[in-house]
Amino acid sequence: MSSGLDALRCYGDDSSDEEEDIDDAKVIKADTCKGNGATSNNIKSSSPLPSVPLEVLGMFKDKEEDATTHSNPTLHDGRVRSFQHVRGNWATFAFIQVEPTEVLQHIMDELITMLLPSIGDLKPVDDLHISISRTVTLQFHWIEPFAQSLKDALIVPAFSYEFEDVEFYSNDEKTRSFIGLRVSRHASDQFKCAVQCVDKCLQDFSLPIYYKNPSFHVSFAWCLGDYQQLLDSTSLQQIKDYFKKFIQDTPLVARASEVQCKIGNKMFSFGLR
Repeated sequence: MSSGLDALRCYGDDSSDEEEDIDDAKVIKADTCKGNGATSNNIKSSSPLPSVPLEVLGMFKDKEEDATTHSNPTLHDGRVRSFQHVRGNWATFAFIQVEPTEVLQHIMDELITMLLPSIGDLKPVDDLHISISRTVTLQFHWIEPFAQSLKDALIVPAFSYEFEDVEFYSNDEKTRSFIGLRVSRHASDQFKCAVQCVDKCLQDFSLPIYYKNPSFHVSFAWCLGDYQQLLDSTSLQQIKDYFKKFIQDTPLVARASEVQCKIGNKMFSFGLR
């Protein structure tokens, strides 16, 4: 019975899902195969491994379909993942939630209306937030230790901030563009303090820290493609001028009272001190 299980483990070594696991898991699997005498020389000299039953192969069909579903742009409004979905890796990022007040919602709706003639497929962002980390990946057994480490690292007091400008952004692949409201330069220093706390935690887990010169902003709409090819400089300036005039009469003030961290489908909240 044990020889049959060892054979299945060796078949599983070529699985892309398993290849993305941590190094320790790979070592255990390799030792398991070697412990049964399954070196490359022994495999050639021994009889061929038995074929894998169809019932066993069917066990992995759902995994293949699940990976295809996660990577299919047609199921996500044409959005393409920045990195491949891998079973066992949990997408993770830290952010500060932005409460959509009546005034804030009004100006965002006005800006979207102004942009629609140029960008017909502009879509609103449902979850308003200001990122304070990159999106990184965690293994399942890191989730609780990482969350505790982040809680201990966040020693930033709650603070207020303002939005001072409209900015346009695109992802590194130029496949998606975003329109956002940028935080004032004065408040950026307070966001940087929060980033430094998160960065310390990320470094402890050998994960990439945040960008060197971040532009703290809340994205409230997005579209496919590169905005620089969709909007001319005149349209961009008109939108900026409209926003500047609006905030002269109605400053957009918000408050950061907690940091949230989304790890896969889990959400952690940490109150600022």
